Amino acid sequence: MNKSNEKGVSLIILTIAIILIVIITSILVYNAKTGVKLEKLNKMYNDIQVLSDKISTYYSNYGAIPASIKYDNSSIVDTIKKSGQLSPNDNDNYYIIDLGAIENLSLNYGLDYKDVTELNASIKSDIYIINEQSHHIYYVKGIELDDKIYYTNDVDDKIDLWSESNTP
Repeated sequence: MNKSNEKGVSLIILTIAIILIVIITSILVYNAKTGVKLEKLNKMYNDIQVLSDKISTYYSNYGAIPASIKYDNSSIVDTIKKSGQLSPNDNDNYYIIDLGAIENLSLNYGLDYKDVTELNASIKSDIYIINEQSHHIYYVKGIELDDKIYYTNDVDDKIDLWSESNTP
């Protein structure tokens, strides 16, 4: 039996093909993860914009913000401050936004507001808070993207979601 006449795939070609498949798969998985994170960030940006508009209307109608429970978790506020995302017009008073008080509101995040009390307010993370003075809105949990956590839609290095999501 002469082995030189046998036809088939050599072990070297099979190994190269497997390595190429692994490389392509890892690139696709990385891009998919980035796309999901960009989508989450986009949802937070949209939520904050909708909240800002609704709170502005609420404030003009009632003369107050729709929030009564003070948010006193100073470590989270310090974390947001260290990230450079706190507004310079903020004072030290942050309140949990009562989303139930705002009509016709549909959000992606912030759903922990339903069972917030003064006793558990500082441990809730899926909430939006608002500064009493500046009316600047922050998402306490934040959205992580590229080793940075975003808490608000008004940041200096705001990501251009359109160009990021369409990068090859």
